[in-house]
Amino acid sequence: MKTEGLVVCCLLLVAGCATQPYDPFADPANWAQPTARPALSIEDAYQKLKQLTVVDGDAVYYGAVEGEFYKLSLAFIEVETQDGFLKMLDDPNPVVRVMGMWCLNKSDRKQHLARIKSMYSDTAEVDFVPAGCVVNAVSVGEIAKQVVKNPHLLEWRHHAEQQERDSQQPAEELQNDPRAVRFEP
Repeated sequence: MKTEGLVVCCLLLVAGCATQPYDPFADPANWAQPTARPALSIEDAYQKLKQLTVVDGDAVYYGAVEGEFYKLSLAFIEVETQDGFLKMLDDPNPVVRVMGMWCLNKSDRKQHLARIKSMYSDTAEVDFVPAGCVVNAVSVGEIAKQVVKNPHLLEWRHHAEQQERDSQQPAEELQNDPRAVRFEP
């Protein structure tokens, strides 16, 4: 009986090792959904912002949840003016400067692109997690360069949803889409 039990345990162990581990977050359907945001006063938003030490995006950490920086950016875009965002760029706190840059990028990118580029020389570092779980110390200037290159830098979920929509377009729609890449033989 002991040998039989040992054989069964070994078979279960081998069978368990032969399969790939289950990753519930490999499927976007299992990602944490955005949470409802309570309305914040501008004073409360600034107070929370000044306490942050990490610039994080919309699908970060275990569970691909919205980071605090990203959630606050949505609140700022609703309640702050572009003049307020411009003032943020001169704040001594580097996280506040990144918020000003990000909000200008999201509210009126074309008008403020030169001002965002002027941040390239800012060498202050912040912890940066645009998506996923890896935290890197990155300069404000490097984040400015990445924002100019990719206006959706902190919106990984946005990209995934857009790719999903694009992949479901019928072939004839894609043929007429000027954004579609065409390969000539």
